[in-house]
Amino acid sequence: MQMLYSARRCLLSGSSVKNKLQRASLSTSLLFDDTQLQFKESVAQFAQENIAPHASKIDETNSFPK
Repeated sequence: MQMLYSARRCLLSGSSVKNKLQRASLSTSLLFDDTQLQFKESVAQFAQENIAPHASKIDETNSFPK
């Protein structure tokens, strides 16, 4: 969930999400193995493509669609 908020913050701030995610991957690469890093990247990509476009409506209505 924290990654979703981070991705949303990056979108709203105009920063490059990809660059921030790459830096986050570098800082956590010592903590996780390759499979865990791939999973983390997949979740971030899913959030970027499927959740971020709806973030403002979710914030306005304070609800998340099922």
